[in-house]
Amino acid sequence: MKKRLLALVLALATVTAGTAVTASAADYLPEAVKAQSVETVGLSSGNYSYEELEDGTVSIRKYNGYNETDVVIPSEIEGKKVTALSDFAFSSAKIESVVIPDSITTFGKDIFFDSETLKSAALPDNMTTIPYGMFDSCENLKSVNMPKSLTTIEKRAFIYTALESITIPEGVTSIGESAFWECKELKSVSLPSTLKKMDDNVFWKCESLTTFVLPDGFTEIPNGLLNGCTNLNAIEIPASVQKVGSIGLFQCPNVANVYFTGSEEEFQPIKSDIEWYLKNPTVHFNSHLPDDYVVQPKSGTDSENTDTSTEDTDTSTENTDTSTENTDTATDNTDTSTENTDTVTDNTDTSTENTDTIIEKCKVTFDSNGGNEIPSLTVDKGTVLRTSVVIPLPKRDGYGYTGWYLGDEKFDFNT
Repeated sequence: MKKRLLALVLALATVTAGTAVTASAADYLPEAVKAQSVETVGLSSGNYSYEELEDGTVSIRKYNGYNETDVVIPSEIEGKKVTALSDFAFSSAKIESVVIPDSITTFGKDIFFDSETLKSAALPDNMTTIPYGMFDSCENLKSVNMPKSLTTIEKRAFIYTALESITIPEGVTSIGESAFWECKELKSVSLPSTLKKMDDNVFWKCESLTTFVLPDGFTEIPNGLLNGCTNLNAIEIPASVQKVGSIGLFQCPNVANVYFTGSEEEFQPIKSDIEWYLKNPTVHFNSHLPDDYVVQPKSGTDSENTDTSTEDTDTSTENTDTSTENTDTATDNTDTSTENTDTVTDNTDTSTENTDTIIEKCKVTFDSNGGNEIPSLTVDKGTVLRTSVVIPLPKRDGYGYTGWYLGDEKFDFNT
């Protein structure tokens, strides 16, 4: 049975003095775009919309269930093997657990995006890559198994989830950008010795993390790796590290101990960065983070605060003497206020000029092809929709949602 896909209309506008004026799309995009319906083959069975692939197997395009909390994805639909999950297949699904069968070997992007009620997920034993944004914004997700077959965790895979502990298995060689960004309940992480690459900001603002061990072989602490991990108390750095990446250890005020696996001489290339970022922690050379490490207060913090309080007492005396001078200054300030009045007049003139300032905006409207009405969005020019707004999902009786399209191409909200 043929189904209509849902098309996206992108209308771009320039706002001048509060009035919207339609502008050519070519002013903002490489090509002008317009909405059009796309005909394709769409099939449904039970709670699933799917398509048949060239090899005779099935890709699930959308989960349409509303009454299930625990979902076991079928390995077959209508007698055909299920081998793939499409982009956004389970996005915003109101489920609590999901089991993915071993038959599925192909995974799209953002499969469970914004499935806020999802608490646990069982991945197939033969899975090699956790794809882009697979569990993005699954804010109640606490449990995910990590198959031993894994080699790659892609960008944003677990961003904004509620994971409390994660052990990444041996065999994983790379972790993508922001993979665990703002997993604020994450308390412990175990990385494999096979890990050779981490992109920027992998554990950005994981505020509950208290210890961290960087595997041997890394020559640089990646950019933004632990930025904002405010409760981090101890870190192990291998002797192979020669550089600290940009804000790699920024805003980690409570690191009391650094365990460096090399000698003091080998520590010299990163010594100044470690001291600056971590505010002079205790460095242990030729050492590893103890397995039974207990969080400790940072050395010298209390005594420094005591000294500061004494200085504050002395300063208050100086402030008393200065008060007489401030009285004289008040008279000068009275005169100055007259000049400020003139300045206000100038600002009034300037506001008139600002009325002519052009503020570039983009208005995005959605054509659901007979589905429910989707409100339009107005965003600043250059905004990446995928990271700034929740992408709406339309509904229409008897139809399965397959995606938003611009012309014949599926629209990528990540660009």
